[in-house]
Amino acid sequence: LYLMRGLWEGELELNQDLIAPLDRCLDCRACESVCPSGVPYGELLEKTRGILLEHRKQSVKEKLARALLLKGLFRSTAALATASQLLRIYRWTGIPKLITQSFIGRILPKKFVFSQHLLPNFSGKSFKKKYADQLLEPTGGQTPKGRVGLFSGCILDVSEAEIHEASLKLLRASGYKVVVPGDQGCCGALHVHSGDRKTAREFAVKNLSAFEPRNLDAIITNAAGCGAQLKEYHHLFAEGTADAQMNWGSFENKIIDVLEFLSGYSELLEKLPFRDEEDTVLYDAPCHLMHAQKVDENPRKLLSSLPGVTLVPLTESNWCCGSGGIYNLVQPD
Repeated sequence: LYLMRGLWEGELELNQDLIAPLDRCLDCRACESVCPSGVPYGELLEKTRGILLEHRKQSVKEKLARALLLKGLFRSTAALATASQLLRIYRWTGIPKLITQSFIGRILPKKFVFSQHLLPNFSGKSFKKKYADQLLEPTGGQTPKGRVGLFSGCILDVSEAEIHEASLKLLRASGYKVVVPGDQGCCGALHVHSGDRKTAREFAVKNLSAFEPRNLDAIITNAAGCGAQLKEYHHLFAEGTADAQMNWGSFENKIIDVLEFLSGYSELLEKLPFRDEEDTVLYDAPCHLMHAQKVDENPRKLLSSLPGVTLVPLTESNWCCGSGGIYNLVQPD
């Protein structure tokens, strides 16, 4: 906080000694949960990183990565799906396992070897495009309780397909009509965390336009970082600008994590077919759900209330997993 204030007030020079600790911060927001003064650290850090990006020199490698990935790949669902298919084939070849589980890993750069462990389970196709703009009715012939939208994100849209499918199944079983807008896009969290607020603003306007006209009771997310970013879109726009006057309050108030949403339907969930399955569950609390969205108690209650489920307390579950968006890639050590 002192470094950020010194930068804003012109007391400190923009050099590597100042940049390094601001880059190394996870932006996990844990400090906000314990700060007695309620300092909005995440908002301050993210705005500072925007200033850093504008004024510091970027290497050719960084400029290329930002242009191709953050400003290119994440803008296009088709490109993400293609990349997902290619990475799915790459994983199928067994090369990642060969790199991480043989002597080959000892002769390759550590950062590259580490990245092989992080490869998601790519689906090779877009969940959003599969269900685009369909009005999916509640299952079991229920009278609809309302209508919700499901946010699909970018990486999650083309990987870990079972997470979105399970979310969709549970929402419909809870008695809600579900729509997956086909024109939604990336939430922009990766861009905000890396200082690219301009591209994030573009995504914010796109997502508002995708969800706002659909008369939704809630917008459901199943990725904590996405949920936190969607709830804080108004931070991206300076007061008095035309975009700042858009209906951000109404949009942000509808954002709710799937676990928080389903916690209101524990009795209904007990009646679903999986009620007889016994499971031991460890719950690792996501930073941006617990600290940024201030949601922690209800997901635990939901899991522990399910028949057959034994919820085991996980030591240090409130610690960050180290992912932090792209933190695990840019700060692997």
